[in-house]
This record gives sequence, structure tokens and C-alpha cells, in this order.
Amino acid sequence: MTEEAQKSLHKKEEIDLLEVFIKAWKHRWFIVIFTVAFIIFGVAYALLKQPLYMSSAKLYKTEGESSSASQLQGLASQFGFGGAFGATEMFNITDLVNSRNIKKKVLLHKWNTNKFEKPVNLIQYFEIEAETKREEIHAGLMLLDEYISVKTDEETMLTTISALMPEPELSADVTNYIVFLIEDYITNEQKMQTRENLKYINERLDSVKAELLMAEEELKAFRERNRNIGLSPQLQTEQMRLQRKLTIKQEVYLLLQKELEMTKIELVKETPVVNIVDNAEPPALRAKPKRTLIVIISAFLGFFLSLAVLVIWHLWIYIKQEMKNRK
Repeated sequence: MTEEAQKSLHKKEEIDLLEVFIKAWKHRWFIVIFTVAFIIFGVAYALLKQPLYMSSAKLYKTEGESSSASQLQGLASQFGFGGAFGATEMFNITDLVNSRNIKKKVLLHKWNTNKFEKPVNLIQYFEIEAETKREEIHAGLMLLDEYISVKTDEETMLTTISALMPEPELSADVTNYIVFLIEDYITNEQKMQTRENLKYINERLDSVKAELLMAEEELKAFRERNRNIGLSPQLQTEQMRLQRKLTIKQEVYLLLQKELEMTKIELVKETPVVNIVDNAEPPALRAKPKRTLIVIISAFLGFFLSLAVLVIWHLWIYIKQEMKNRK
């Protein structure tokens, strides 16, 4: 392309842009009215949209294995019960929050609200209606999936549980109740495992006690049958074997007695597994809708849509003119 052609094309582009600007300026009132209409629509939507308040609680779980559980695991593995014991059962806070069990309890719990004089559950609060009770619960759980969120920081392992509700106090109450349900679930699971440990120790203690008595009787009977074993290496070896067997049974029995007492203590004491950093409090400001953002988006959307309408209109006029000229 020659230099003159390039200049001509560049000049034509400038003229086209100038022409577009001039046409837009001629219809400036249309653009203004169109944009203002969208702003009014955005303001109306922001004002009519039900406000939602978000309250959050922060917590983290402690992980560790007690010395009692560790010794018991080693002892159980010697007798073929290695898979039954160990550290506190692993759990995931995110999975617990998202579980149907906890969300159903939140849904059916009676809440004090500003909307109703008497405590109501969330199905009544959100006025969910369905043909059957099961369908109502299903719809309520779907709603809670949108209103309840949980997020864990991979670096700090700090878990944040949040609840969006139409009332600030209700938002805080729901969040704190979820934390309570998590603590209650974990505590019950921990105590159930401790009871299972206690049951195993008692059963094993009875068995080892019987084996210990048998080993004592075997050694006693051997010594009564062989009162002079100093001249027989074979009898001395047999006595050492029986004595070693008895010693092992005694050690196992004493260890089980110790573990029995420690497990009883574990059953009555409270060991914090979940530590709460921040309890949920009623928020001062709403989380949704973000009215300022809605108005700004409405203004931009109205402005660019008005330009698009003008372009399409002028393009339609141009097409009609070209069709008329061809005739």
C-alpha cells in the first residue's frame, strides 16, 4: 500500500470516528435518559431486594495423639487389634458443616426472630411451602446451601464458617449454633471411641488375667514335679521358659491395668478438639445487596446499551437507504 493510500485510510478512519461522535452527541439526551432509566431501575432493585447480613466464626481443630492412645495402639497391635485404636478419629470441619445432618438440625431448630413473635424454624421463617414435609425440608436444605458457607485457609488451617440471613442477630445465632453442633458431634464421637477402648481393655484384662493364672499354675506345677533341677540343664531351660512366659503375662496385665485407669480418666475429662478463635456476632452492615455497586453497574450498563441501540438504529437506517438506492 502506498503512503498516500495509507494517509487516505487513516483520514477516513478519523472522519468515521468523528462522525460516530457527532451522531452520539446529537442523541445525547437519548443516552442520558436511557442511562438514568437504568440507574433508577438499579436503585429500585437495590432498595426492594431483601437485605442479607453475614456473620462469621473462626475456629481450628487440634490434632495430636495422647501417650495413652499410643501405648494402647501398640498393645492392641500385638494381639491383632491394631486397627481398632489410635489417635482421635480424623474429621473435616468443612464436611461436617456441609453435611445433611447438621444443616437439617439448623433448618428445624426454633429461632427467635424479629419477623415472628414466637420462635420458628427456618422453613416457617422463609415461608417455604411444598406438598409434603420431605419436599419442604429438601427446599430448605437447598436454600441453606446458598446461605451457609465454609472456607479453610490452607496456610493457617483456620476455618471460617459464615451464614447469610435477613436479620443480623439471626445470622450470628445460626453461625454459633453450627459451631456448637460441630463441637457436640466431635465430643460425642471422641467419647464413643473412648468407651470402645474401655470395653476392649476390660475384655482383654479378663483374658490376660486368666492367662496369667494359668502361667502361674504351670510354673508352680513344674517346680513341684522337679524339686531338684540344679543337675539338669534341660529342666533349667524349661523353668526359664515358663518364668519368661509368666513375666510377659505380668507385664501385659500391669500395662492393661494402667491403661484402664487412664482411659477412665479420658472418659470424664474434656479435651478440646476444636478451638474457637472468634465467635459470631451480629454484623452492623448488610452484606447484600451492595447498593453502590449495583448503581454503578446499572449506570455503565445503561450507557453502553444506549450506544449499542444507537449503532443498531443507524445501521438499520443505512441498510434501508442502501436497499432504496439499489431499487
